[in-house]
Amino acid sequence: MTSMTMAGPSLDTLPVELLTEISRYLCALCCGTYPYSLSQKHLSRLSRTCRRLRDVCQPLLFDHYYYSSQSVTPLLSFLRTLDARPDLAKCVTSLDFHEPGHGENLDDEDRQLVESCIAKLGLPPLPADWPDYLGVERSLLVAELVVASCPNIEALKFPMNPEWMVSVLASLPKDLTFAKLKRLDIWHYYISGDHYAIGYGKISGLLHASPSLEHLSLPSIETFYPGKAGVPTLEKLTDLDLGEGAPPPYFLKCTLEACPNLQTFRLHWVDTDGYDEDSEEWSPLDGWRALQAVQSSVREITFETNIEFPDNDNVAGGVSTLRDFARLEILEVGGSALQALYKVWAHHSRHASMEQFVYQVFPSTIKELTIWDPDASLIEAVRLLIREAARERYPRLARITISQSDHLSVWGFEVAQWQGAVERREFEGSTIDLSIQLPTILDYPDALYTF
Repeated sequence: MTSMTMAGPSLDTLPVELLTEISRYLCALCCGTYPYSLSQKHLSRLSRTCRRLRDVCQPLLFDHYYYSSQSVTPLLSFLRTLDARPDLAKCVTSLDFHEPGHGENLDDEDRQLVESCIAKLGLPPLPADWPDYLGVERSLLVAELVVASCPNIEALKFPMNPEWMVSVLASLPKDLTFAKLKRLDIWHYYISGDHYAIGYGKISGLLHASPSLEHLSLPSIETFYPGKAGVPTLEKLTDLDLGEGAPPPYFLKCTLEACPNLQTFRLHWVDTDGYDEDSEEWSPLDGWRALQAVQSSVREITFETNIEFPDNDNVAGGVSTLRDFARLEILEVGGSALQALYKVWAHHSRHASMEQFVYQVFPSTIKELTIWDPDASLIEAVRLLIREAARERYPRLARITISQSDHLSVWGFEVAQWQGAVERREFEGSTIDLSIQLPTILDYPDALYTF
């Protein structure tokens, strides 16, 4: 009797697709069960076991880079690898700089690496005293070189501060593009509570090099003037998040005009007296005027402001209705921003009623409405919107929420009057889901009312 033995499966016989799936299981981006450092360690060990696993694991190991160290050493190590292995640099799809770092003094080898990378990019040589930059600026310079070394990134989160020097991203070669970059998040790294804006020149090169952006998040921007470098057309951008910031009206207008297919817009617009441009001349209507550029595409608008009407605002030329926002479904609006629409509408319709305004202010596509910090005059508007008569004008409106803003102060929220309206049962019989969330005031506890 002849015994036959069958060889068991081994790494040499497993299909590469199966090896990839096994390795991907350990990757932090695909399996949130494992801490990031642990999964990186596993992948690194696997990549050193044999040539087949090296070829499978190394691209996964370099797919995402997350920097959160105070030391510049790991950042330099990563840059050195990218410089020596362009094939691995092409594997990087996500860069997340959670900390700018506080770079130590660089040795001669580190300096040569940085200067060599600058030369390979075709950029002018750095100033002779660049090693004497602030520690955080040395780390930022290395981080910029990492970004410029990764042509296939799809997501980038990068810190900036008005006081930091930006050496690479502000002067990228015109032939360098991030063709696959879809998500760009420039975040403001605050120092000692500062809230100053970022000069547009620091991000302009990056925007022009990213034609495929779909999501863009920016801090407050300044030094953006007519005749200078403008905002490039962002055909694919669908999501613009300006956060809690103070973009000048001209920048806001130009940015929205550059986004013909925008679907989601967010801005919690604050005033300022410490930026390049004083906000005393700004108006809530400037926000609505700018948004008209995307009225044919936008589906979701978040817009509130603590900016008050200037005495010289051109009310006659303002926006009074959102009826032409043909696809608008979700509107989250501050009470003062909604009042701005009413102020213009009342100027043009001096003898019209609140009822006429309410039935003309929104498009028929509206599904959800949130009003933050409304004053007492909007009680009647909400009372009209929840009636059966409003169903003909707004057949899709299913939910209204009245609440306190999480971003701006509640100076305009006349809570006592809203509390009184609730107690008088003025909102009973609502034909839609109505939620009134009142903040704490002296005479009333926290309250949530759903009708």
